[in-house]
Amino acid sequence: MLDAAILPAITHVSLPARYDIDFKINGLHVRHLAHPEKVIDATVAPFRSRGANCRRVLATGEDGSQHVIEFAAFRDTYDLLITGSVRAQSGATDGTKLVLESARFRQPPSLLADFAHIRDEVYRGWLSGIRYKRALPALDGQPAQDGLRLPQIGALHAIASHWTLGADPAVLVMPTGTGKTEVMIAAPLAAQSERVLIVVPTDALRQQTADKFLSYGLLKKIGVIDDIPLPVVAALSSRPDRAHFDAIRACNVLVTTMSSIGLADPDTQREFASLFSHIFFDEAHHIEAATWKRFRNHCTAAHTLLFTATPFREDGKPIEGKIIYNFPLSAAQDQDYFNPIRFVEVFEPDERQSDLKIAEAAVARLREDLAAGYDHILMARAGKIEDAETIYRTIYARHHVDLNPVLLHSRSRGKRAILDAIRGGQHRIIVCVDMFGEGFDLPNLKIAALHSIHKSLGITLQFVGRFARTSLRIGPATFIANTAEDGVPEALENLFHEDADWNQLLADLSYDAIDPQAKLSELVANLEIVGAGQELLEISTLALRPKISAQVYRTTEFHPERYEQAFRAKQRIYQPQISRRDNMLVLVVNQRESIDWTDSRDIETDSWDLVSL
Repeated sequence: MLDAAILPAITHVSLPARYDIDFKINGLHVRHLAHPEKVIDATVAPFRSRGANCRRVLATGEDGSQHVIEFAAFRDTYDLLITGSVRAQSGATDGTKLVLESARFRQPPSLLADFAHIRDEVYRGWLSGIRYKRALPALDGQPAQDGLRLPQIGALHAIASHWTLGADPAVLVMPTGTGKTEVMIAAPLAAQSERVLIVVPTDALRQQTADKFLSYGLLKKIGVIDDIPLPVVAALSSRPDRAHFDAIRACNVLVTTMSSIGLADPDTQREFASLFSHIFFDEAHHIEAATWKRFRNHCTAAHTLLFTATPFREDGKPIEGKIIYNFPLSAAQDQDYFNPIRFVEVFEPDERQSDLKIAEAAVARLREDLAAGYDHILMARAGKIEDAETIYRTIYARHHVDLNPVLLHSRSRGKRAILDAIRGGQHRIIVCVDMFGEGFDLPNLKIAALHSIHKSLGITLQFVGRFARTSLRIGPATFIANTAEDGVPEALENLFHEDADWNQLLADLSYDAIDPQAKLSELVANLEIVGAGQELLEISTLALRPKISAQVYRTTEFHPERYEQAFRAKQRIYQPQISRRDNMLVLVVNQRESIDWTDSRDIETDSWDLVSL
């Protein structure tokens, strides 16, 4: 309810996003945005309410619009003069603005027939393409120009160039914070995609990505697209089912997870993949080999892109696909897409005191940043849920109540409400395990108390990128860790040395890890299978690891296409590949041979050899 006495002072009302399509069927949620969240100039008066407290009010906008705002469950219908009815859990004033809590528009359920035609209207709008308009800073008295960042322009041109030659899977390497999501939104518009599938690693990222597609993210604001119709966007939280297919055909964009797709049988996966002209995998380093390979076999007709900041999976193996664009971390730093990073060392050999010392240093830094006017949030990362609960209870909640610490992990109830409260600035300290991983967009997250250190380079680079993003009212990122902790991986040891310069070390570590993958990807992209009817193995050329030892020969002629003449009939040759550009031959040979210590033919060795010439 709302106090009637405060209504005359209200001059603005905050309205929630409104959807003219809101359709659900078995885990598939289809939406079309009529308008995003907005604040209108309006007067507010009681509506069908008596007494000092109003259960309903009427907000009349300067443009003549009328919105009934309900603070209880009413079944009333309103006449055609009412623009819309909003149901809210509660309302409060922020100055002269009425702010609604947990508000949504009331509207009748959508029917499939109501929106099947909208997809075609959106598709016709996409035929106008995008503007490759570059953002420019204010210079020589000229105002700043909104537009795409340099890595975004580079990525979009690389995609367009790649698709002129075919639809083979391609990898784009873009450090966190360089604007990967806007590239994913712009690419299907530039390609006039009939329907695009976005595959993300987590449920939280599925919702976040779908929400951004609903309004084209920042593309309208920065002048990259015209005022074209907004897309019909679906989020799939269950396994694909044929009962979904008619609704999916009425969509422009579908967002789901690989784990959901993997629950479907092969035939359903094949039919599901055939619905899309373009398929994008976000945070592609999460893709497990078996799941990806099974689904990839059904995606051959679609234009496929894989986006990542680290082009190797968490198990260290490469992501399959040609790297068509690689924007290095050092360039992101030079062009100020990465804020400077500070490393604060805590040296505490006593494990019993380690967490307390890390927390003290981290909170001290947070208080300094807040006093300097920075809108920063501290995240304390633990390795396990039990550890997170302990440090929350015994350290942060006990000693730093004024910063309103909150505990968040996979077993937490009401995670969505907690995340909304964090975004709203209600908590300055978050204690968690890995809830703030890939894709979570919170630029205020600037201080990391590492009670547990990540054990792989790829995850570390992703994690650091979350904190190094640039935005208004935020400063440098700070990482606090105990350098006396054992078990730091060799690849990360230099980061946790005294006086370590993370700004330089992270760029070097990223380059050393990614550059070999990029060069290997380029080499493999030039290889072509030769010979008719050759047997293929379920093994990627990217996964081949030749031994260090080699034999070197000098020859005046090289005819790799005559490779069969070099092997005996009983030797079986698999996937011979030749690169004309690199003058190179790669193949795998299998043979069975008798062993020296017996004449028995029942025992043989089965050997496999990799031949690279």
